[in-house]
Amino acid sequence: MPLTDSMVGVAGFVSIGGKPIGSCFRVAVRSELRPSDPEWMHSYFVTAQHVVPPDGQDRRVWMTDAEGHLSKDIGPLTWHRPDGLDVAVAQAERLDRWWYTLLVPDMAVSREGVACRLGQLVHYIGLLKLTNNAAAMVERGQPMVRSSTLGALNVPDVSYDGGSWRAERSHLIDCRSRAGFSGSVCLIESLFTGPVYDPVPPMLTAEIRRRTGAEMQMGSLYPHASFFGMLVGYGDDPGVGVVIP
Repeated sequence: MPLTDSMVGVAGFVSIGGKPIGSCFRVAVRSELRPSDPEWMHSYFVTAQHVVPPDGQDRRVWMTDAEGHLSKDIGPLTWHRPDGLDVAVAQAERLDRWWYTLLVPDMAVSREGVACRLGQLVHYIGLLKLTNNAAAMVERGQPMVRSSTLGALNVPDVSYDGGSWRAERSHLIDCRSRAGFSGSVCLIESLFTGPVYDPVPPMLTAEIRRRTGAEMQMGSLYPHASFFGMLVGYGDDPGVGVVIP
């Protein structure tokens, strides 16, 4: 299933001194006071904690807006790091442009009722390093989309990053290890059928009508990518990716 610009556009890079070192993505959470008003949503940058350790270095964000304009070194940012969890979050200030944002928990698999099955395709989007072709991509702020298959769900006590981190619960994907993808957003492909079975998520109904000019029909399939988690690293076997849900 091809990904839309809005799906890829939530991904960005974490940088030190103007040099990207890892991946991140932008999320938004609805306001409790005015949940339907986009102006009241709270926006955040999310990455893996080991990408932004508390070592005193100023880590900023590179991100491209919906019109294709790259902003380098967004910050300074205050990264919040929960104890014992390889996650770091920084508030994203309101900016004067339109940014693609992953709405959570609305677009998460748990909220949409997506049934995750082994062997489903998982896409993760982030920083490609260590290749001759990557330099130009990175300079343009262009993330790399990689694809994998879901190998295991809800695996307890998985160590990664050379044993320096351990996930209490994680999903495992079959993939090749590459530097730069820690902190990448993960999207899982799903197929929704007509209303007799799994209904199309409400947020897609209007878009489907706009594109097709027709109502949903029983038995019709609609591909969709839901928020699955964050890639934090690779297990003891470099061919296994660790995803925090």
